[in-house]
Amino acid sequence: MTNLWEFASIDFDGLSSSKLWRPLSILLPIAAFLLLVAMLAYPFGYDQSTFSVAGERVARLGAVPYRDFIDTKPPIIFYIYALNYVIFGHHFWSIRAFDLVYMLFTAWYFRRLIMRWSASNVLASIAQFLLVLHYASSGYWMTAQCESFAFLPTLVLINFAMQSLQAGLNKKQLMLLGAGIGLLAQFLFLLKFTLIAAPIAVGVWMLLSAKKEKTRDVFMVLGIAVLTFLLSSIGYVGWMVAIGGYDRMMEALRWLQGYAAIEPHWSTNALSLYYQRFPSNYVLAFSFTLSLIGFLGLVMALGPERNESVAKPPRSQFFNLIVLVQLLSLAGVLYEKKFFLYHFGRAFITESIVEALAILAIIPFVVYLWRKIREVPAWISRTAGYAIAILATVAILFFSSFSGIASQTLTWLWAKAQHVDVTERIQASIERYYPYDQKRVAQFLNPRMAPSDQVFLWGNDQGLYFAMDRLSQTICLTNTPFATTWTPASWKQTLLQQLQHQPPRFIIVEWGDTRDYITDAESDSYHLITRLPSLVDYIEANYKPLATIGHFMIYEKK
Repeated sequence: MTNLWEFASIDFDGLSSSKLWRPLSILLPIAAFLLLVAMLAYPFGYDQSTFSVAGERVARLGAVPYRDFIDTKPPIIFYIYALNYVIFGHHFWSIRAFDLVYMLFTAWYFRRLIMRWSASNVLASIAQFLLVLHYASSGYWMTAQCESFAFLPTLVLINFAMQSLQAGLNKKQLMLLGAGIGLLAQFLFLLKFTLIAAPIAVGVWMLLSAKKEKTRDVFMVLGIAVLTFLLSSIGYVGWMVAIGGYDRMMEALRWLQGYAAIEPHWSTNALSLYYQRFPSNYVLAFSFTLSLIGFLGLVMALGPERNESVAKPPRSQFFNLIVLVQLLSLAGVLYEKKFFLYHFGRAFITESIVEALAILAIIPFVVYLWRKIREVPAWISRTAGYAIAILATVAILFFSSFSGIASQTLTWLWAKAQHVDVTERIQASIERYYPYDQKRVAQFLNPRMAPSDQVFLWGNDQGLYFAMDRLSQTICLTNTPFATTWTPASWKQTLLQQLQHQPPRFIIVEWGDTRDYITDAESDSYHLITRLPSLVDYIEANYKPLATIGHFMIYEKK
């Protein structure tokens, strides 16, 4: 064996029966399960608190996204969190339990998908563990996001695409596959608009991969998929018209265009977002070591020198599809131009597969090198052996996702076991996020409130509602969509009318919570409220200052 590609064939030729693999085949699933269970200790992040408050409003009040509240996200994520509330109730751990069940099923399906199309038990097991490792080590802020709940529909989408190219399918089966692809594309689109990149990748791959005799079938599947997507879109729009939410939905989509254009501003420095921030955040999201391994896997999956085992259909088709989904999913991150770390999470499933493919070559390659090293004088082989061991240990412990297990998974698990109040620690470590102050406000106001009393928060930390077990009663969820220069006047008018119609007992104004990447202003909520002078007048006329606790100023109804 003379090059790295040749080593990848070892797995497909019999690594699954080796003595080394037998204990790993047991230990890897157990480790993955324990990592997922440990996520139950994860606290709320900013997005999780916002989604939870909105989801409870959907479940308890029948609220409809766009019609009854505005947020930067499309509607599906709020229905997912509403389902979480229905199943697990109002607890800080509820979404973690929901995410645990979801990820257990996703990991199981992920392994079966790889087994089916690669015929490699080893590849499937390693990729499954890497998926869980990436996800769990990413921490409390990056989990239970829109990108997280895209894993399973994307995997099913990939499976349907692979099935559609197989021989022997009748017309009914092809139509069902096309309808399934269309519905999954719609789900992903309404989960987060840029997640449509994965269905686009699937469609492109089907057109490029179909053999001449399958061309007609592929066009049928894709035609049905597009038709299903269009009909479901028309159905959703029609439903919004019927319930009186269409106009506000269109206003929200126009507002979103302004939000999407905030970053970058086209200047010389803006280009650094692409050639510096994107690659650096990509490495941070996947870790330095595993991102390098993943790049090697991409080359191995597509490289012209790949061995016959890797290039054998349907394995080669599967790898090509994974790579295309990976690349277009990352293109979706580029299109968003925000480059938050959790945005890269959408590629965890595809990245895990290409990393596993590379690892299948790296491990036997290292064994091969070790055997060669042992042929040289003892002092040289010993020195080289120590050097390889040290480099491998450093790369794994400090520059891979295993470091995230120590800093995130084990940290929060230990804090949970010690019954430590983590809100103060989180507030000290995360800029412009105040869970400790939220808790203090809830402890201050809850004894003063009757069950029917309500509050209104002009700010971003929606976890305050959750801590008080209250629901937002107005169109305003977070205030950022209401504090921009391009906010529709009708939204501001509706908010004021709702407050006048059902005056809350307490109004809370947050300060120090600047969200310039949403509002395009270096101002916090306290200063941005001046963009709604009628709201300022309403508060001054009907409320009196009660207290200031941390970053929250509390006003009580006169």
